[in-house]
Amino acid sequence: MITKDVIDGFKDSNDKQKKVFADHRTVFMLTGLHKKWKQPIAYYFVESCMNSDNLVQKIKSLVQRVTQAGFKVVATVCGQSSPNSSAIDTLIEESRKNFTSRGEEFKSPGFFIQHGNFSNFCPTVFT
Repeated sequence: MITKDVIDGFKDSNDKQKKVFADHRTVFMLTGLHKKWKQPIAYYFVESCMNSDNLVQKIKSLVQRVTQAGFKVVATVCGQSSPNSSAIDTLIEESRKNFTSRGEEFKSPGFFIQHGNFSNFCPTVFT
């Protein structure tokens, strides 16, 4: 097995590390609804904050992977920072366009993640 050395603390950007020191991190977690548990599933070191385009990409990928692992994503929760709000708005608009192109009406407080036969609805809550 080939492994590569990495130094945690540099900015992660699109699966590449840039030699810019990170001053924040973005963490994605799973949380139980009926039992009390939390599990971080991904974290990224960033400078200032992760931009909305990267957030959209990460959210889509993680929701898909978590669902394929057998979990049911019933909601997404995020802070109200500008990139977070913009990413959620982008996901909702993509869902709206997808429904409209099929002649269906989209009235939802969340978004759909679709990939092949995979589809998951994710209501969104801002904290």
